[in-house]
Amino acid sequence: AVLAAALYASQSGEDPLASGWYLWLRDLSSTPAGSFWIASVASVAAEGLTCPLDTIKVRLQVLKDSSSNLFLMGSSIAREEGVRSLWRGVIPGVTRQTIYGGIRLGLYGPTKEVLFAALPLPVPLLRFAAGLLTGILGTMVANPLDVVKVRMQQGKFSSIPRALGGIYRQEGFGTFYSGLVPNCTRGATVTAVEMSAFDAFKDLLEFAHLPPVQLAVLAGAFAGVFTTLFVSPSDVIKSRSMSSSKEGSVQLLKELIEEEGIQGLYAGFVPNCARIGGFAVVMFGTQAWVAELFH
Repeated sequence: AVLAAALYASQSGEDPLASGWYLWLRDLSSTPAGSFWIASVASVAAEGLTCPLDTIKVRLQVLKDSSSNLFLMGSSIAREEGVRSLWRGVIPGVTRQTIYGGIRLGLYGPTKEVLFAALPLPVPLLRFAAGLLTGILGTMVANPLDVVKVRMQQGKFSSIPRALGGIYRQEGFGTFYSGLVPNCTRGATVTAVEMSAFDAFKDLLEFAHLPPVQLAVLAGAFAGVFTTLFVSPSDVIKSRSMSSSKEGSVQLLKELIEEEGIQGLYAGFVPNCARIGGFAVVMFGTQAWVAELFH
């Protein structure tokens, strides 16, 4: 709805500055609450566009079969379950991103400013710390929806209400926080590395004098690839943990290394890289575009 309103403001013949809703959104966008809703919009757009890659990635990580790959798994899902199955879990994913994305991306800037004012530490370290804080907070709040999303991507449930009810009846409330430790590890790592890398690449690319949206897209692509190298191990553990409530994260890690070796920690690396890189491009690009429209 916000994207449609922004498009209308930029495309209609009327002066968008004359409309009350535009003035309200413009004023709101300069506050922490405004940063939250812009980040939510950007994260939801990225989730919707890259959901097929995430579905393939989860299947590869849970399958424990190194012979499969991005294209084989994607074509197999589309052939056996239908193309729509590639978007299985998109509803809980989008719902999750309104919270998780809004917190980790939207509150990163305000948190970074507070740390800059309070601590006399190097800028890269403060950027990393701000990402850690917002990543952990966002993950803790959104973990139940992450569990629902993984179960729906595996084909165990067809809707959020059925997933919530089924998981609660069969496994108990605590299951909604299964995989919390690896998920927080991943969320904090992804946010800290991705946000600080994005800021660093933006600084490096400033010499090109690119428009804000193009700069955000290019820096986001570099940051996405860079981030994947750091988060793949915790992402694999998270997917394995959330697909089953029987094992703890430490036990899963031990069994994974014993059975598959270190390379098992990078199962689904190619789709994960495509997912994180594509997500970063859409998210940072949309954030810059919407922010530019309302500024």
